[in-house]
Amino acid sequence: MGEKTTDLSGLQTKNIEKLIKNRLFFIIIHVLLEIFAMAQSLSDLNDLYGLPKPLNDLNNLHGLSKIPSGSFNGLPISELDLSKFPELRKIGFDCFKKLCSMQELRLPTEINEILSGSFSNCTSLVSLDLSEYPDYEIVSFDCFTKAWSLRELNLGPHVKEINSGAFCECTSLQSLDLSNCTSLENISFDTFKHAHSLREIIFPGNSRIKTINSSSFCSCTSLRKLDLSNCVELDEISFDIFQNAWSLRELILGPNIKEIRSGAFRNCTSLVRLRIPASVQKISSDTFSGCTQLEEVIFEGDTEVDPKAFQNCPGLAKRVFPRKRLPGCRYGKYSEIKSSLRFELGESGATCGISFEEFQEDSDIVVLPCGHAYFEEAFHEWILKRKICPTCRVEL
Repeated sequence: MGEKTTDLSGLQTKNIEKLIKNRLFFIIIHVLLEIFAMAQSLSDLNDLYGLPKPLNDLNNLHGLSKIPSGSFNGLPISELDLSKFPELRKIGFDCFKKLCSMQELRLPTEINEILSGSFSNCTSLVSLDLSEYPDYEIVSFDCFTKAWSLRELNLGPHVKEINSGAFCECTSLQSLDLSNCTSLENISFDTFKHAHSLREIIFPGNSRIKTINSSSFCSCTSLRKLDLSNCVELDEISFDIFQNAWSLRELILGPNIKEIRSGAFRNCTSLVRLRIPASVQKISSDTFSGCTQLEEVIFEGDTEVDPKAFQNCPGLAKRVFPRKRLPGCRYGKYSEIKSSLRFELGESGATCGISFEEFQEDSDIVVLPCGHAYFEEAFHEWILKRKICPTCRVEL
């Protein structure tokens, strides 16, 4: 009679596989229970601390002062009229995010806070007027980012600050008229970045803008003219702020700018001529690098320029640096100071002792202490090499 044999190794393998499957099953169940417990815990926290739950029905807004974060996210709403809820003061995070069909937005007059992302990705919104809300002072982070169809924007006189990314990738916006933004003080990082259709920015005549932060208008590839002359409180052009503004042809800097930081106008390939005000003390590395059409830069003051500030500017043939006026010399138009000349004038008038050309009535000249007169530009080039009068050789 034959003896029965048992394959212990095969049985052990099957038991191990079964054990693993059972443990995996229990692990999955445990994870699901934990997730459920966390959700329940969050729900309990909402109840404990009175945190409101997201809403899906606009009719539930009656009597509320705040819309809970995440409410109405992605709903098919074409017209959003919140002015029917006069008690409403605050809109939570991401409340109306991805309302891709919404074309029109009206807010309650007393609204004072709209939190981050509230209207981001509202890709059909065409116009936005914030001028009617006197208590609404801060446009929050990413609030209207990727509103791709936005063409008309009126921020009004009450907004003081526009936070990072607020209107980033608003690719249909062509004109930014800030002329009535008399309270605006700060434009933060990436605020209008990638607004590819933006052609003009109009700053208020009595501008209170103190800061325009990094990359605020980066890649605004249609921007043609930038006039910062009214921004008298602005003392710095920040990093990468107008980088890749390929169409920028005319640039007027503010009268109190002290520093232009790295990359500020990098790859502004249509910029041909540039005037740097005397107030500018420093220009950092790469500030104007890649401005391939730049031909002339005129410095009105003694500006410290990083050696790499104008790298990759192959067309830059002329840099006019500031002329340091010497004490004891008299500068002005020939017509105004020709009486100061000590030497006899010829029949056709005095002649510059450097260029040997005759002065005209509107010529800018310099009269040295010794009495000799020269064209100011010619004398400036001379004095950089020799510290003496070109005619009598007296030391200066």
